[in-house]
Amino acid sequence: MKVSAIKAAAGLGKTRGLIEMISYSRHAKVEYYVPDHQLAAEVSALVWKQRFGRRAQIIKGRSQMHDATARMCARHGDAERLSANGYPVFPVLCAKRVSHGNIERCTHYSKCPYILQFSPQRGVRIYTHAALPLERGFLDGGIPQLAVIDESFFKVCIESFVVAQDALRSSALGPAATKVFAAVLDALLTKKPLLQHLRTENLMPDLKQALVECEPGLPYFSPWWSEQRQQKFFVKLKPRPKVYELLLALKVELASERDEAHGIRLHATGGIRVDRKRPITRFAQGANSADIIIIDADASPVTIEPWFPGATYSEIPAPRNAYVMQCSSTRGSTTSMVPERNADPASKAKAEDRLDDIQHLIDRKAAEGKRVLVVGPQHVTGNPAQGQPPRLTCPEGGELAHFGAIRGVDRWKDFNVIIVVGRNEPPLDAVQDMARAIWCDSPEPLRFVEEWSKEMRGYRMRDPQELEGAETITHPDPRVQALVEQIRECETAQATDRLRLVHAEEPKEVFLLSNVPTAVVVDELRNWKEVIFGSRIEQALAKYRGVLPLAPSWLALNCPDLWESEGAAKNDVTRLGQKDHSSNSIYIRKMSKLTYNYWLAGQTNPARALSTLPVHETQTALTKLLGVPVVLREGHKQPKLPKYFGGVGWACMALRTAAGFGFSEAAPA
Repeated sequence: MKVSAIKAAAGLGKTRGLIEMISYSRHAKVEYYVPDHQLAAEVSALVWKQRFGRRAQIIKGRSQMHDATARMCARHGDAERLSANGYPVFPVLCAKRVSHGNIERCTHYSKCPYILQFSPQRGVRIYTHAALPLERGFLDGGIPQLAVIDESFFKVCIESFVVAQDALRSSALGPAATKVFAAVLDALLTKKPLLQHLRTENLMPDLKQALVECEPGLPYFSPWWSEQRQQKFFVKLKPRPKVYELLLALKVELASERDEAHGIRLHATGGIRVDRKRPITRFAQGANSADIIIIDADASPVTIEPWFPGATYSEIPAPRNAYVMQCSSTRGSTTSMVPERNADPASKAKAEDRLDDIQHLIDRKAAEGKRVLVVGPQHVTGNPAQGQPPRLTCPEGGELAHFGAIRGVDRWKDFNVIIVVGRNEPPLDAVQDMARAIWCDSPEPLRFVEEWSKEMRGYRMRDPQELEGAETITHPDPRVQALVEQIRECETAQATDRLRLVHAEEPKEVFLLSNVPTAVVVDELRNWKEVIFGSRIEQALAKYRGVLPLAPSWLALNCPDLWESEGAAKNDVTRLGQKDHSSNSIYIRKMSKLTYNYWLAGQTNPARALSTLPVHETQTALTKLLGVPVVLREGHKQPKLPKYFGGVGWACMALRTAAGFGFSEAAPA
């Protein structure tokens, strides 16, 4: 089996390219795995459009809709009950093998849409990621020549469950299982190293026999029973204790050289908590195996090697056409934006103010005629599937989306602006539980902690001369930290790529409302207030409708809410001259946002003013603001502008800004 992992930016056209490659290949059977059915439909459409007309078949679950009125399986409710209680569906409900090779099939079998979708065998079958950890069944048919896994898949291939102590002490257990579970409970209750204890007790032969004793069988049921008898069966059906799965987890952990178990421990309820990796076995049968291509913008050995050791890795770099502004003054925790998560009134009020600020930024960008996408935690941006209402609103043409439901989505490619609210940071216990499952078979012990660590992490600034960083929450174990970054930092990058920045003709605006450094290249860092409302100079420029004298004394006198002193205003004006710090709107590169030199009557040295207006309007506005006549003069080695009122203006530098209003066309040279 050859496994190739490709890291390629979202929007690069990787899915389309793969489908084209498949259409020209000689692979008779191909399987394509995507996160959800919406993406499956997009892949299917691409397959059918290819010139060689390969068949594409989306494999749907029994409860999925077949058409507007019917489900894929007429008995999908019974199928869900079987699955929820730990039993396989097909050999019980669909086709049960009985004595002498006879098979009792469901009365709907021959016309069942769920069954019929698996025929024919050739072409491209499109599955969701949920099928990856499932064993290849009768309906799946033989191993494909090629399997493609699109987007990150590791979360569907780990599981957690709790086995009650009573189930481990049940009199129905065989002697070997009874012995093994007694040793497990003894070790966990007395806080002995579990794996070391089982090896000391020499229980490996007993574990092997216990797996035979506890192998789950099929319940006594026949699809040929009467409807009344079948319903009685489902009423009495009880969950199957996962003692067999616990034994499998023990077997995997004992194969390592560790003394302590990663994924088997006491649960708060008193039961045994198991976090385990579900292996992917459906691509190999004996000597027959499929070639596998894994393609993901975040492809990493951290989340691929545990399932596909020895995979090869390659990367397709692609620059993004965007102007990225990141908030450097707040981590952007979800609690800081959800009032009811805060106990004291002051914190509640602060959370409400923060929501108001974000809403102001959304409205400001929408007022510029831009389509705005807002991505954040579901408790802020909402989650309709879970009945979670949003705390923000998007004007017409914009959309809200939540972390965890954005990967692969292509419908936002024509949006101009994205605002990423906060960060997708998992709770410490949750990420450590994931690590327990992923590395349950690792010989190297994981390090578990009760509190996060903190360390300085650097931003990826577009200007390499800018060395900026922020204190960031981290985990001391490098594998767990790498997992955190796959969930937190990579989700921010995934969000920004929803605007398909790689092929954007014009630079798009990206606002990151969290100070966590990510792989996203940052053009400018600002504090929260300046991200939301613009820099102090930008706010003053908006206040005075596009014309602003840059005299520190005038700024401090007329804008005391922005500058507490003349010195503070002087610092901002000086910075403005040293570097372009007015960049809230990336389109200003094409606009006439200029500084002008002007003279007052009797003045020898020129003063400067910032303006978005034509020269004659700038002169008139400055005269009104300052209360005295103003003259604009021609500057050295600058393009000449049309003369108005006897003065000649000149531009000395272009600036980027986001003052929230329209701009005039550039003055002619």
